[in-house]
Amino acid sequence: MNPIVTVIISGVFTLSGVILGCVLSEVCAARRARPDLCFKLSATPDDELTEVGLRTKTSASEYSITIYNYGQRPFLLERFEFYAQKHLLVDYVLTDDDLTIMPYQCRSFILDQQHAKAMERHCREKDIKECLVVATGVNSKRVRAKLDVSWIHMRATWQNADFSA
Repeated sequence: MNPIVTVIISGVFTLSGVILGCVLSEVCAARRARPDLCFKLSATPDDELTEVGLRTKTSASEYSITIYNYGQRPFLLERFEFYAQKHLLVDYVLTDDDLTIMPYQCRSFILDQQHAKAMERHCREKDIKECLVVATGVNSKRVRAKLDVSWIHMRATWQNADFSA
């Protein structure tokens, strides 16, 4: 093969490799800068609960959502919503003063009775065991993740079960 053609071909491959490397580096940097949140359903500590007979719709429920920020930037949370089968189950607007979740930190938010009952009803009626959580930040960034709600589903069907057989 002609030495000039060999030099041109190797130059083209070298140049395309450099361009591909730059593009992949930028894509990786953009992914690392993106907020990454993880959601976990957990039980509310007993000392934060009101007696069952004295609860109102705004009282703390047995369910709390723990949000972990495993991204590299703080996330300023404004609200989070629960979706299942393309239907909105619960829209939870936060009212705390400090809504910042720092990197590698977590925050817990206790659902009130009204939201807990809505989740139980939807899980029981629509047989929902997993839902999509969409967290919206104050800068309108949205983060989506799946949340296992089989605990709520099991509890809701257990409370509604008829054991008189």
